[in-house]
Amino acid sequence: SLDSVKRKCAINLRCGLFSYTKIPHEFDVILGVTGTLDSLGPYENEILRNEYKISTRTITPSIYGAYKLKYRAGDNVKILFTKGSHRQEIVNSIMEARESDRAILVFFDSVKEMGEFQTSEEGKAITDMHTVDETCANVGGEVVAATKSRAVTLFPRVFGRGLDFICSEPSMKEGVHVIQAFPAESKSEEIQIQGRTARQGDKGSYEM
Repeated sequence: SLDSVKRKCAINLRCGLFSYTKIPHEFDVILGVTGTLDSLGPYENEILRNEYKISTRTITPSIYGAYKLKYRAGDNVKILFTKGSHRQEIVNSIMEARESDRAILVFFDSVKEMGEFQTSEEGKAITDMHTVDETCANVGGEVVAATKSRAVTLFPRVFGRGLDFICSEPSMKEGVHVIQAFPAESKSEEIQIQGRTARQGDKGSYEM
C-alpha cells in the first residue's frame, strides 16, 4: 500500500568517514582481544609494538572449551589451475553443504571476483545466492540471514574478520560451512576467516 511505501521509504546519507586505525591514539590505555595473537607476523608485531606501544600480551584458553572446527589442511585445501575449475569446485562445495541443510559463507579476494563468480556459468547453478559488500546498508541483518539453513552468502575478504556469525537453527547440527576462495596473505587472516564458523562452542567446517 502507499502507506507502507511511505513508512519504508528512506535516503541513506554518508555524513563522514573515520579510520579505526587512528582511534586508539586518542586513548592512554589500550586493551585488545584477538584470536590470532600467536599467529601474527613480524610486520604486524612491529606495528603493535612501535605504532600502538602495546608491550604486554597474555594468551588464555577459550571459555567455550574445545574448538569444534572440522578442518584438515591435507583434505580441505585444494589448488585449481583454471578459473573454470576453481568456480566449479566452489559450486560443488556449496551444493554438498546445502544437501545437509547448512548455511554457507564464501569469501572472495575482491568484490570483482565475487561478482564474476556470481555471473559465471558455474555460479548460475546456485539459486538464491546473496552478496554483501561495503555498500550494504544493513550488514547486521545480512549476517543474521547468512546463518539460516541452506543460505548461500558471498563476501569480499574484508568481511572475513570481526563479524559474528552465530548458528541458532537446531536443524544445522554441523554448523556453518566456510569456503575461502583465495590464498590468505598471512596465517592470521586465514585464522580470522576460519573463525567465522565454529563460534562460541558451535560446530563448523572450513575449506580453502
